Amino acid sequence: MRFRRNQQAASLFHDTTRTRSKRGSRQRSISQPRSGRPPKTLRKESDVTVEHVASSGNVFADLGLSNPEERLVKSRLAAALQRSIAEMALTQTAAAALTGIPQPKLSKILRGRFEGISETYIAEGLRKLGHDVEIHIMPRHEGVGATRVLEAV
Repeated sequence: MRFRRNQQAASLFHDTTRTRSKRGSRQRSISQPRSGRPPKTLRKESDVTVEHVASSGNVFADLGLSNPEERLVKSRLAAALQRSIAEMALTQTAAAALTGIPQPKLSKILRGRFEGISETYIAEGLRKLGHDVEIHIMPRHEGVGATRVLEAV
């Protein structure tokens, strides 16, 4: 009882919170961060300048990553796969069984980790979920051709 009375008296003078740990309860002041350092001051909005850069339409190219078109195709296929799984209300385990993609690999695809995974592999998963996947090759032209994913809505 004596501890509780002292604790109540302390709360009248200091703004404190109680936190629980495995070893029991302890108090710390709300105004002091856990590290004991004073809180950082926030800058005013006028102190911060933000540079705006228009996108090229491929975030991977904008970031300067290797094989940006390949990454964009895979990410759009993975997004379509994610939407399909969500529309069907499937778990990753159920989706893995339907697509034939092992669940750990499916998880990597859905998180955007495409190392060692081809566009065809993701497209085959979409096909097994009931999507028609069409690869359309346009007439040849000068320069390097583009790769696109067009999704019918």
